[in-house]
Amino acid sequence: MAGVNDFNSMCAECHTAPGRVPSPLARGLNPPAPDLAEEALEESPETLFWVTKNGIRMTGMPAWGASHSDEDIWPVIAFLQVLPDLDGIAYQELLEEAKGMGHHAH
Repeated sequence: MAGVNDFNSMCAECHTAPGRVPSPLARGLNPPAPDLAEEALEESPETLFWVTKNGIRMTGMPAWGASHSDEDIWPVIAFLQVLPDLDGIAYQELLEEAKGMGHHAH
C-alpha cells in the first residue's frame, strides 16, 4: 500500500497513472516514458528496482537512489506488480486506502 503514494508522487507525472490522461510533461518526453504496467509484466522486480534506483542516461528517468533509500524504493516496485491489474477506479481507491502510508504519504 505504501508504494501507491510513492508511485503517484514519483512516477505518475511521466508514466501516467491508470485512468488519467498523460500530463503535458509526459507528452513532451523524448523518448516517451514507457507504460509501467507493461514493464512490470516484462521485467523482473530486480531490474525495475535497478532502473528506479539508478535512472537511465539520456532519458528523463532520474536516479531516485540519489534521494531515496533502497527501503523507500522497494514499495514502489511492489506496487508495480499490481499495477497491470488496475483501472482508474481501482487506482483511486488504493490512493484513498493508502493515505498516510509511504515515503510520500498524503
